[in-house]
Amino acid sequence: SKLAPGVVRLHTADGVQRMAVRGGFVQVRDDDVILLVTKAVRPEDVDRTEVEQALAAVKVELRNPPASRFDELIERRLWLECCLRIYRGEHEIAGVRQLSKETAPSQKSTSFE
Repeated sequence: SKLAPGVVRLHTADGVQRMAVRGGFVQVRDDDVILLVTKAVRPEDVDRTEVEQALAAVKVELRNPPASRFDELIERRLWLECCLRIYRGEHEIAGVRQLSKETAPSQKSTSFE
């Protein structure tokens, strides 16, 4: 299946690692999940100022976007918002923003936000 920009949580015996991913593909078979992504970023690699500036520029451009760039701009906005979410350590559940306080389960698993 095709992936849109989003946040991936990898649950391992060592804990939970969150990453923003920018498109790609996912394959699920039994208990195995394979992700092939265009780009992945960990929270510690996010430059908040740079991302906020880029997001502001995209939002301005989306006010009157050329039709030929609309999909590209929406995808970029989603990507930048995901980068900020992992930087802030937040995730959204049913539209309510909460601080992430995750504990690692005993088994390895992957979930998508």
